[in-house]
Amino acid sequence: MSPAQIESDIHAFIARRFPIADSGGAAPVSLLDGGLIDSLGLLEIVTFISERFGTEISDDDFLPEHFETTSSIAALVVRKLAPIR
Repeated sequence: MSPAQIESDIHAFIARRFPIADSGGAAPVSLLDGGLIDSLGLLEIVTFISERFGTEISDDDFLPEHFETTSSIAALVVRKLAPIR
């Protein structure tokens, strides 16, 4: 799965589950700092990532910068899916 497809899937989930967070193509707003997603919403996103992409988010991954935008979430997933070298 390409990084663009991963980001598209994450964006679609967030837009469906948290419609207020959908920027409609405008500049991305911070999901956390903007108050668009709370801690329960973050858990829903992590559950979606686990189910959709088959990867687990570890405690070390729970950094605000990883969950600021759909792009930053997608970048985290891409890193988690990258083969170990």
